[in-house]
Amino acid sequence: LWCEWLDANAMTTLGDIVFHSGRLMAMPHIASAVASRFAWILVDEFQDSSPGQTSLLAQIHTLQRTRFFCVGDPFQAIYG
Repeated sequence: LWCEWLDANAMTTLGDIVFHSGRLMAMPHIASAVASRFAWILVDEFQDSSPGQTSLLAQIHTLQRTRFFCVGDPFQAIYG
């Protein structure tokens, strides 16, 4: 029911956005374009990053063109 409502209203979830971004980032030319476009990426609340989000950052990092500034507090993590 929830997915039908999302489809009917042309909406998506963060999980879907991360999933499809990961699929795109797996294409070398996409990862290269992102890494070339952004010299720095700020990741706030890093302690709450999902494995999918962390994977996206790791794919960009492997190209060694982008630096990351990660801010987080492990004592405020929403996941166990």
